[in-house]
Amino acid sequence: MQPIYTQTVATSGATVYFNNIPQTFTDLQLLISGRGGEATVTNLIYLQFNGVGAAGSYSTTRLSASGSAAYSDRSSGASGDYFYAGLSAEANATASTFGSTSIYIPNYTGNQYKQVISDSVGENNATATGMTLGAGLIISTSPITSMIVGIFGGFVANSTVSLYGITKG
Repeated sequence: MQPIYTQTVATSGATVYFNNIPQTFTDLQLLISGRGGEATVTNLIYLQFNGVGAAGSYSTTRLSASGSAAYSDRSSGASGDYFYAGLSAEANATASTFGSTSIYIPNYTGNQYKQVISDSVGENNATATGMTLGAGLIISTSPITSMIVGIFGGFVANSTVSLYGITKG
């Protein structure tokens, strides 16, 4: 695993952009230590690839749990304008806690639809926190050359997003 880019958010409300992703690796790994700015909703982390945000561009299936319930959902078709990768700590979570998200994208340079696998936890020292496992597709045959990483409400300062390249040997 080789570091490509790391961005630490300096100003709350930010979205992270990765451009000119090298095409020299086999897979990509995205690691996020993040906290969202929304206090009353789940802070969903979303991705867009190659500037594509049109309906039907992504398909995501998630299995999630909070401190008291489990549920699953799916977004695709008209609502598939983002890949919903997971969740993060909310603004009203325990002070100074950051959620943890891992996103794996195999064969990102290939000329077929891209698979995306994610797992995340929104840290909080309380009974109500969230965990999500996700899987889905980027419905495009173009290699991934750029990526937008966002969270509803924006990332708060000191959230970190790191992109790594993996070469299978």
